Amino acid sequence: MEVKIIKREGNLVEFELPGEDHSLPNLIVKLALKRPEVDYAAYNIPHPLVGSPRIVVRVREGDPLEVVKSVVEEIISLSSTLRERIEEALKGE
Repeated sequence: MEVKIIKREGNLVEFELPGEDHSLPNLIVKLALKRPEVDYAAYNIPHPLVGSPRIVVRVREGDPLEVVKSVVEEIISLSSTLRERIEEALKGE
């Protein structure tokens, strides 16, 4: 997966995820907004056919890129847990 950092200034990071649709950006934003240090998080796809999602995260304090990394780690953990539970459910059939 490609990630393009568009802007990284102080408490704000903006990055692009070429080739992605709404699924991953939406999840990143939703989980980021649950964190107390996050002041603002949103994504935009400029054109639905040819645009890539752009995600903006602004924090009250700290490094916004570290927050994004932490959110991605949380997504990986949640995905692993979901996979384990699905495998357990399938064993019971």
